Formats: sequence, structure tokens, C-alpha cells
Amino acid sequence: MLPPVDVKELTIVDYLQILYKRIWIMVTLVSIIVGFVAYKDLSATKIYETASTVLVTKETASVTGEKKLIRKQTDITNRETQVLLLRSNSLADRVIESLSLLQDPQFFEDKDPARKLLSMIEINSVEESNVIKITVRGQDPLLIAKIANSWIEEFILSDVERRSKTTRQGAAWLNKQTKEALENLQKSEKELNTFVKENRIITIPEVGKKAERSIAALRAQKVQVEKGLIEALKLYKEKHPKIFAIKNQLAAVEIKLEEEVDAMYDLQEKALEYKLLSRDVANYKARYEKFQQRMQDLDISRELLESNIQLVDEAQPPLKPIYPNPQKDISMAFIFALAFGVGICYFLEYLDSTLKTSDDVELYTKMPFLGYTPLVTKEFEAGVTNDLITHKSQFSQIAESFRSIRVSLLFVSPEDKPIKSITITSTIPKEGKSFASINLAIAFASAKEKTLLVDADMRKGRLAKVFDLEGANGFTSVLAGMNKWQDLVVETKIPNLYFLPHGTTAPNPTQLLNSEKLKTILNEMEGQYKRVILDTPPVLSVADAIILGKKTDGLVFIIKAASTPLDHILAAKKILENKVQIIGVILNGVDVKKDRYYYYHYSYSNPDASKNT
Repeated sequence: MLPPVDVKELTIVDYLQILYKRIWIMVTLVSIIVGFVAYKDLSATKIYETASTVLVTKETASVTGEKKLIRKQTDITNRETQVLLLRSNSLADRVIESLSLLQDPQFFEDKDPARKLLSMIEINSVEESNVIKITVRGQDPLLIAKIANSWIEEFILSDVERRSKTTRQGAAWLNKQTKEALENLQKSEKELNTFVKENRIITIPEVGKKAERSIAALRAQKVQVEKGLIEALKLYKEKHPKIFAIKNQLAAVEIKLEEEVDAMYDLQEKALEYKLLSRDVANYKARYEKFQQRMQDLDISRELLESNIQLVDEAQPPLKPIYPNPQKDISMAFIFALAFGVGICYFLEYLDSTLKTSDDVELYTKMPFLGYTPLVTKEFEAGVTNDLITHKSQFSQIAESFRSIRVSLLFVSPEDKPIKSITITSTIPKEGKSFASINLAIAFASAKEKTLLVDADMRKGRLAKVFDLEGANGFTSVLAGMNKWQDLVVETKIPNLYFLPHGTTAPNPTQLLNSEKLKTILNEMEGQYKRVILDTPPVLSVADAIILGKKTDGLVFIIKAASTPLDHILAAKKILENKVQIIGVILNGVDVKKDRYYYYHYSYSNPDASKNT
């Protein structure tokens, strides 16, 4: 149980004790996990890894200074494109054919050898560089080295072939474009010559300037005539011959101006058409000359054709597999199992609310600790009744424990007022209170103290069965006034031990216990016996223990180690507090061989322990 910080601050020793207490969990987890990982690694197929690297350089410029010779050529110099090409099925097919991998069983039996091969390959580009790494994994170290090197060789070869093919395609395209450019040039030149002949054009700019000067002169003449008309109208009337003459002159000038303007427009149209035809000739001529130059460059590039991919590191056959790695895997498995085991131990300790040691008893219940009793195991011969083990196996650890508890009881009371009557109870059933009552009584009797053991559990008392007195009258009939207790006490086969059975099952035990007669009976018992021990029902079941505890010298609380929940114990204690004098607690059923807390005492008092351990 992990105590709250306000109750107790755990030390390193406390944490180590928690681990030691459940060391078997850690050992089991470590054994299973490490064993499984070791078996898996040793039985797994070994996988090897090798790698080769290539450098992708930038596209080299042509002798003409052009970066690209052909317009339709695809840019394949960037790393991302090269990585995609390195992962292509076509490259895998080339490597399979180059190395005759279809003769290898692992490829021959596969429906898709290319996919099988690609699953063995990993392509990665190194950041901030033009280096690409080709990693190959497989079962055969020699084969994967061949695959890695062949992968690069075939890639470089395919790159050269691709460039050569592109160059051939480019040459054909250039030839076609050059031919079309020549045809267009010839056609445009012919159209220009025909236009010049039909329109008898020598120089368009000179004719245009002459027409512009003529139009300007006519416009100036028109202005002078109009001014003369205005002056004449001041002197003459509309029908005067002078006015008619001036108007006729003005009309003639306007007709001449209109003819000159129309001629100018016609000339401009011819000039524009001439300009367009001339521009077409110039464009087709420039295009034709450019294609001619590219054809010359292409012829040079054929002679300088090479790949921009270079081998940096060649793959070597690996000496050690990358998987499995038993040393690493087993170490990691051990660390994981250990950490997991520690976590499980602390988690179980957190969930565990039971008491296991004297420190637990005193820390959580705040009740005095009288002693512990070990689990009843194979300490004694077959056939010996467990309930009488203190008598039958006097040198056993259990007998020694009860003798130690008897001594503790002697020291908890003043010498002038010793404890004579003791009520034995527990929190819940099955905690061993009856077992403790019998053996504690035997311990007192063995010390030559006249002891009376009373089975005060009038509902489910079982002590009569232990002493072969089932069916006899007992404590119930005494309280009911049917018998005197002196007449029903039986002397057992154990010296100094006397026993009063519970008798018949009573319908109203609590009512009987509340009678005034009980205190008188207990006083009489204390007068005739040095020790009176009463075995009573559990506290949380009925109120019998409280009633008897009030009328005896005190109450001893039995707690089953590693079994009874703390909240049950505290609930029982709350019922008893301020009502009964609680002498102390006996921790019953301690597994001393597993609990280091008690083991040294156990080994010392049990000479055979070291032999059996």
C-alpha cells in the first residue's frame, strides 16, 4: 500500500521493499519478454543492407551558350525528378534483365518481380546537396551489393539513351521546322514582289511626303479663298458675279483637296500592306536562320553527348545484418520489461489496500501491534489439526509466534492489574480469529497458566468441533439460565486448558449478552482461571464483540495479512473506538518466506528454514 504524503513520506528503502515484495512479477515479466525477443531474433531471417550514392550535376551549357538546344526537351536535372526516375518500374526491369534475377528463386516465384525488387530498394536525396542515396535490403549480402551497383549503372545508361533519343527526336523536329520556315520565307518574298510590281512602288516614304505637302497647300489655299469670300460679301450681294466667281473657285479647291485626301488614304493602305509583307519576310527569314543555327548546334551536341549523373560510392557486400540485432533488441527488451515490471509493482501496490507488516498496522490503524502469525504450511506432519498446531508442533514458527504474542499481552498491562479476560474478534469472517483464539489459549496454558477458552460465537461457533464436543450445551444455555457454566466447562487433553462450547444456536444472542448475568459470569470465570479468552463474531457482522469487549479487560483484533481491506478495518475500529479497550492487533497469515520483513526472524527461530529455502 502506498501511503499518502501526509501520512508517511516514502524513502528509497520503502520503494526497494515494494519491488522486493513483488520481485517474482519482475522476474517473470523479464524472463517472458526477453525470452520471447531472444527467440524471435534467433529464429528470424537475417536482413542485410548496403548502399551506393550518385551525384546529379547541373546541365552543362552548349558551345553556343544556350542552356537548352531543343524547345521540347524535358528538364530532368532536378533531384526530385531523378528520384522518381530511380523508383520507376522500367529501371527495375532493366536491372532484373541485367543481373538475370528471374533465375533467382525469390524473384522467379514472385508474380511481379519488378515490384518485389522495388520493395527492396529505398531512394533518398541528401538534404542541401545533389547527392542521391540508393539503399538495398535483402537476405543475400552479395546479391544486394550487385543490385545497388547495377541500379546506378542501368540508371546512367538509361539517362544517356534518353538523351540520345531526345537528340534524335529534336533533329527530326528541327528539320521539319526549318523546311516549314524556308517555305514560308519564299512565299512571303513572292507576295511582296508581286505587290510592288502591281502597284509600281519604288519608295513608299517619298511618295507619302509629297502627298502630305500637296494636301497642306490646298488646305492653305482654301482658307485664303474663304477669307476673300467673306470680304466680298461685305461689298457685294449674294448674286453678284464676283461672289459667284469666288464660290466657284472655293468649290474647285475643295474638290481638289478631297481628291488629294482620297489619294493619300489609298497610299497609306498600300504602305501598310507593304509594311506587313516586309515584316513577314523579315520574321520568316530570322526564324529560318535561327533553325539553321540550332541544326549546327545539334550536330555539335551529338559529339559531346554525356550523362550528368556520376557514381560517388559503390555498394559493398555488408558483413553484419541490420536485422535482427539480438544485442540491441535483448537490451531494449530487458529495459522495457524491467520498467514495465516496476510500473506493475507500484500499480499493484497502489491498488493494494491490505496490511502486511507491523508498520502498516501501526501507521494506518493507529492500534498497538502485538505480533504476527505465519501461514500454516507444511511445517508439521500430515494429520495434525491446524487449529491445534501450537500444541501439536510446539517447535514450529506458528507456536513460537503465539508464545511471543502471549508475552506481548503480559507487557501491555500494569503488573498490579494484569489482563485476565480477553475478547478475540476480527473485522470480517475468514480472518482466523478462532484459530488465533485456540492457539493463544494453548500458549497461555503451555506457560502453566490455568486458561479457559470460551466459544462466545453463538451463531457460527466452530470451536466445539475442534475439541470433538459438538452438540453439547454451552455458553448459550448458561446465559439463558439453564445451566451453570461450571458444570459445562470441559477439561481438554491439553494441560491447563479448559473449554466452554457455545452450545445450541441462540435465536437472540445479542439480547442474551446484554443481560446483567454476563458480567457476573465473567467475574466468576476470572476468579477461577488466570486467563479467560472469548472467541466472538466479527465486528462488522454483529454487535456481540462490542458487548463482550466492554465487559472484559480488553479486546484483541485479528487482521488477516494481505487480505482484509483497510477501509473495512477502519470501519470496524470506528465502531469499537470509545466503547472498548483495544489491547492490540495480531496480524494473521503472514507469508514469512516471501516477506523479507519477517524472514530473518523466521529463519532464526526455524532451523530447517535455511535448508528448505
